[in-house]
Amino acid sequence: GFVSPGLQLAISSLIFTSGSAGDPKAVAHTESNHITSATGLLSEFEFKWGDSWLLSLPLYHVSGLAIFWRWLVSGAAMSIPTTKGWLHDLRFVTHASLVSTQLKRLLDSDDIGLLKRVLLGGSHIPNTLIDGAQNRGIDTWMGYGLTESASTVTAKRTNQKPSSGKVLPCREIQCVEGEIRLRGDTLSNGYYRQGQIKPLQDEDGWFSTGDLGYLEEGELIVVGRKDNRFISGGENIHCEEIEAVLSAHIDIRVAIVIPVKDEVYGFRPVAVLDTDSLQPKKVYERTLASKLEKFKWPIEYHLMPSYPQKNGGVKISRKWLETWLSERS
Repeated sequence: GFVSPGLQLAISSLIFTSGSAGDPKAVAHTESNHITSATGLLSEFEFKWGDSWLLSLPLYHVSGLAIFWRWLVSGAAMSIPTTKGWLHDLRFVTHASLVSTQLKRLLDSDDIGLLKRVLLGGSHIPNTLIDGAQNRGIDTWMGYGLTESASTVTAKRTNQKPSSGKVLPCREIQCVEGEIRLRGDTLSNGYYRQGQIKPLQDEDGWFSTGDLGYLEEGELIVVGRKDNRFISGGENIHCEEIEAVLSAHIDIRVAIVIPVKDEVYGFRPVAVLDTDSLQPKKVYERTLASKLEKFKWPIEYHLMPSYPQKNGGVKISRKWLETWLSERS
């Protein structure tokens, strides 16, 4: 670690945000931030001596670095990926951090190996996938987290309720005018820039995340990003709401909705789908018909190009997809 000028604060890591709402920022964390984050999750999510967690995510992302710290805190094992691919490596570990599409591919294979517990990323996890994992003896968990709070903030064992779970120890959460705010011992002191730390909290220690959500019976319901909300014909539309319905479609692995400019409505939604083959528009509209108002239905559907996820590392880059769509029109 090193000590930042003007602050007696030993910085353990600098992790760049994804930059979805602008240029990426270097988030500064201390060892205490990481240890508190790991300890809080492991008070609910069992990972102990004799277990092994696959380092399936890059260490330059907070979700990958969190695996490293959970390994240090627990005294369990961390498995380094081989050149044989993640599907092969998963069969020799007990724990893994995965996205829904990876878990589905594993369940579709003949051998799940030793895997017994999975922490899933993303907010749209189909019930069929949860049931399929449970039937194979895999305990699935999900939650809400972000770079600024050293990974996971809320977590729960997956169930039929569309929430991200209850807040973990040493974190605080509140929703003000629909925006999620965080405080606590896992929260970064600020963004590192040119030798200085720029605080991210307000005077009361709260950090406004830019995510929209609300608390219901003590559990966090995440609606989506503020910058993923747009107005179409005077109506507020959340990209994530449409994505959640499309992602429940059995043939769609990932759905990303992009607002495109429209002379009459201001913006209209367009869907980009990660699927084996693009179906006619009416097939998807049958899925949407009973779940979303018609003004939220995408006006176009496109097959996901291969580049954006590779470019972003872990997340698909919405900004890249926006450019890609504009170049096609």
